[in-house]
Amino acid sequence: MTAKPKTVVTRRAANWIFAESAVPRILRMATITGLIWASIQFADRFELHLLPQDWKGITVFALVVVVLILATELAIMARTRPLPEQVHDQRHPGNVFADSLIDYAEALSSEGNRREQAILELRSWSSRLLHLTGAAAQRAELGQIALNAATALEDRITQASILIDDLGWSLYEVGSREAALENIGEAIQLLDDELAQPGASKDILLDLKVKALRHRANVTAQTLDLAPGRALFAEPRQLISGLPQALADIHAAQLDHSEAELISRYLGKQVGENGQVDPTGQLNDLLRDALILSQQAEDTFSNNGDHEREAKVLKLRVRLLAHDTRKQRYREASAKLERLEKEVSRNLR
Repeated sequence: MTAKPKTVVTRRAANWIFAESAVPRILRMATITGLIWASIQFADRFELHLLPQDWKGITVFALVVVVLILATELAIMARTRPLPEQVHDQRHPGNVFADSLIDYAEALSSEGNRREQAILELRSWSSRLLHLTGAAAQRAELGQIALNAATALEDRITQASILIDDLGWSLYEVGSREAALENIGEAIQLLDDELAQPGASKDILLDLKVKALRHRANVTAQTLDLAPGRALFAEPRQLISGLPQALADIHAAQLDHSEAELISRYLGKQVGENGQVDPTGQLNDLLRDALILSQQAEDTFSNNGDHEREAKVLKLRVRLLAHDTRKQRYREASAKLERLEKEVSRNLR
């Protein structure tokens, strides 16, 4: 069962309650009138006569109702209408962009003639961008809207992709670990069902399944010891042999990065963030394994021009080299990372 982020329900309910269309407005007027009338009746029950008993009381009641309704509508307009152009939004531009994407997706979703394909195209080009800019919560919100659209169109491949990334990894990033694992598991089951169908697009389905298994391994390994955690990456490594070489190389690099990250966290727990590893001990063998894995991943991403992933794995490599007693490679990697991060930052602007 797919977990639906609470923020999606809250946002949609608030948007409807405070909308300026006829039905929500009538509901607000009726609610305000009813609350005032109930308050007067409650006071009268205890002989606290708030209003005169003649036509003056009716006039006062009507004026109070009108004033509160107008005040409420004015407050809603002040919160929902755009600010004057000279007043700039104080939020970070990335947050403004991410929130605007969600607003637009919700607008498409709520139209009378639902715009499922437009929603999926919006999610297609923006999901990775939201990931790169750290907007995990907004990515999950967009994913829920897109999942509904993909379900309506019976697009099972896109459903699986959303469950893996937008409602899998993104939910894990915002702290919903169990929901993330549940959604990734649902995606794997969906992909297995599709793979069992004759004439299925094997490359696309295997590509998604390898990613799903990698994400599940990354999340699950957090609660395991190092050896069983590393063993989780064996199954996706076996599956990549059935993919075209270029795609298999990318997956292999991502798996190398994930496994090296797992070893890095283990070393950090053993010797501290910047602690030195004994060159003659078992931890040095682990450090060597992690450095080999990270170097393989870095080379693959560099050769494919994927500078964002190259920067991420190089940052990991710098953390690993901090444990090495030989500091020359650490200094070289740090200088390279600084140059690469500047380049990535320019490309994202």
